[in-house]
Amino acid sequence: NYTFGFLFGKYTIKWSDPPLNLAEIIQLLLQVHAHEIFIDGVFNGDPHPGNVLLMEDGRLGLIDYGQVKRIAPETRVTYAKLIIALCEDNKDDIIRIWNKDMNQKSRVNDPDVTYLLACFWHDRNTRDVVGNWNLHQFLEVMEERDPV
Repeated sequence: NYTFGFLFGKYTIKWSDPPLNLAEIIQLLLQVHAHEIFIDGVFNGDPHPGNVLLMEDGRLGLIDYGQVKRIAPETRVTYAKLIIALCEDNKDDIIRIWNKDMNQKSRVNDPDVTYLLACFWHDRNTRDVVGNWNLHQFLEVMEERDPV
């Protein structure tokens, strides 16, 4: 990183010794972010791998909370209901929560588009959701079928 080197001098990155338990690390990150969203109601609005440090003692360091977002308690409850419906793949509940409880509107409120977009944005981008399209193609097709 040019800026880091400019400010602090030459710095050699020490890579972690394998094996890392990536599943455990990902699970911990998910738990931390879920706690931030559902319990604290305050979360990092820009989580990405560059903001996660693996400390020498095995702990995770989360940095760069410049994009902090807040969620009201009633919104957290609604979002939790959506996550549960997604986990259960309950299409009817997903569509109802998305359209009514979360007040997400589109031109025609096509239930299939609603379901696919809710799954894509909040759960998964697997073939059963995006088909054979890449991200750009999928979003274009959804917009053509039912513009927001």
